[in-house]
Amino acid sequence: MCVCVCVSRCLASETECEKLRERANELRRKVEDTQAALLELGRENQSLQVTTVQYTWMSYLSHQVIVCTPVRYQWTEFENEAKTKL
Repeated sequence: MCVCVCVSRCLASETECEKLRERANELRRKVEDTQAALLELGRENQSLQVTTVQYTWMSYLSHQVIVCTPVRYQWTEFENEAKTKL
């Protein structure tokens, strides 16, 4: 009788161990999928940051060109007037 109880407990434990192994494998796959998704999001975020910096610089540079071009033109006219007066 004691042997039967021990065998049944052993079989129950093996069944429980197998379920836990399957659950552990399932969770491992989920972790790997989550890590892959996180890596992809990180790459996308980096790409968006680069694009944002590029647009910011383009905006800054185009603003500088718009602001500086007339000033440089006026300065050039001033230089020419000064040279002709000398």
